[in-house]
Amino acid sequence: MALCSLLSLDGVAERPGRFLRDFDQVVDDNLAEVIASQDTVLLGRRTYDEWAPYWPVSGVPKYVFTAKEPDLEWAGTTVVQETAIDFVRDLKARQGGGVLAHYAAKAS
Repeated sequence: MALCSLLSLDGVAERPGRFLRDFDQVVDDNLAEVIASQDTVLLGRRTYDEWAPYWPVSGVPKYVFTAKEPDLEWAGTTVVQETAIDFVRDLKARQGGGVLAHYAAKAS
């Protein structure tokens, strides 16, 4: 099981087209390949709220880390209220493919 993230060198993870200067077809193709390989998605609440309306038919299991139930239902979603460290440790012990963590940083 692999963990993968898309980060700029300074640690920015949201809006890659805005913050990664060389976001070209090669990067886009690689990102599509990585996303296609995921069989589990980890989300923060903000990312969940942004993505649910745009990717409603995604069949992979999704785990959203939040203390409050999301307003939108998204098939295959489980709300996780335990710490991410404990949850991911248990998740990594399971058999499976790629696990991607997607999150949007709070705008400053």
